[in-house]
Amino acid sequence: MRRDDRKPRRGQLSSEDKELWTRVTRTLDPLTDNRLKPLKPKVEEKAKAEAEKPTKDGVADGTKPGPKKTIRLGNLSKPAAPIGPRSSGLPSVSSIDRQSRRRIARGTIGIDARIDLHGMTQREAHMRLRGFLLTAQAQGHRHVLVITGKGRSGGGFGRDDERGVLKRSVPYWLSHGEFRELVAAIEEAHFAHGGTGAYYVRLRRRRGGKS
Repeated sequence: MRRDDRKPRRGQLSSEDKELWTRVTRTLDPLTDNRLKPLKPKVEEKAKAEAEKPTKDGVADGTKPGPKKTIRLGNLSKPAAPIGPRSSGLPSVSSIDRQSRRRIARGTIGIDARIDLHGMTQREAHMRLRGFLLTAQAQGHRHVLVITGKGRSGGGFGRDDERGVLKRSVPYWLSHGEFRELVAAIEEAHFAHGGTGAYYVRLRRRRGGKS
């Protein structure tokens, strides 16, 4: 066979190079399928493990934490109310109705007992008045007359040089605090019984009776 003396084109193998390449490839064994397996499963497992790790808040990554419970001051348990006097469960002290006041003034409804607080200090008057009402209630009295007069200042309830200290204090005492367990109603007395310086007092009945 006549050898082709022409030079191969640029980028192409010559006849000799092709023959040499053919011989080399015949001596090579084909590669087996030893390709590396894809890393995707391991990557996925690692990502899953990372997601399942609890965070510092105790919630796994990738999950939505539940709504945080907002603690309001209104939801906090309130401290027990201090135990007060028994009068706290009683209804308010009311006024004696006009018809009853008229009947008391006329004597149709009798005045069972009376106390005169003239000349007493506020402290003394407070103690004497409570003792009087306790005794009257224990004896079953229904209506009593409390005469205040002008009163004298001092004695532990604060100094007051104005006239009529007891006239202002007594109505308040009768409708508040420890007196509520004794008094059902009060009303300014008729002028025949002292007028603005005296009060009709209706006592509560003992042992849960009607007022």
